[in-house]
Amino acid sequence: MGAALRKPIIWLLGASLLFNVFLLGANSQKIFELGRSFASDTVSQYKAYQAKKELKEFEDLIKNDPVICRQPLMNAMLLNSSTSRYINVTSNACISSKRGHSIEIKNGSNANAIVKIKNDDVNQTYISFLVLKGQSVSESCIPDGAYKVQFGFGDHLNEQCSSFIKLQGTQEFRDGINLQTRRTNRAISWKQITFTLYPVPEGNAQTDTISESSFKAD
Repeated sequence: MGAALRKPIIWLLGASLLFNVFLLGANSQKIFELGRSFASDTVSQYKAYQAKKELKEFEDLIKNDPVICRQPLMNAMLLNSSTSRYINVTSNACISSKRGHSIEIKNGSNANAIVKIKNDDVNQTYISFLVLKGQSVSESCIPDGAYKVQFGFGDHLNEQCSSFIKLQGTQEFRDGINLQTRRTNRAISWKQITFTLYPVPEGNAQTDTISESSFKAD
């Protein structure tokens, strides 16, 4: 084969190779997109399946155990309390504007927790709420005052939806909190405090074990 003939053939082979590489790259992108879409759909389907499974387990549970709370557990769920002032003192305007002091609770344990913020002056529960394991809740619009933060771990709520049927690890943060609004000529400021819950005392914020009766006292 002459040199003049070989050059066009080599050029055509090179062009064909480049074209195939281009097609492979385009197809790889499509394959990647299809794979990512499939993975996303699979995760969504799995989450939906888990939610249905948990709901079915809860429905079966309340049929077999009539003394548990009829509401499924939800993060930030407010719990019944005979002296809770939260509903009375908190306005919708305050909630939407995020004014007032705020306390964030992070549940770093592997169990659900009930958190109580109590007015230290009168030893009454200001608010009681649920923090699911691995999640966090931020409560704002808390008025000035001295407070203590208590928490306990458990599984299912009792019939009154006020506490766990089996309450474990009840503790109280050793240092209470004093919330006071600061006003200057330029601005008004409130405190923002974060606590992290652990099943045993650890971390920078020291806790003390308290009795179950002390925790349940409103």
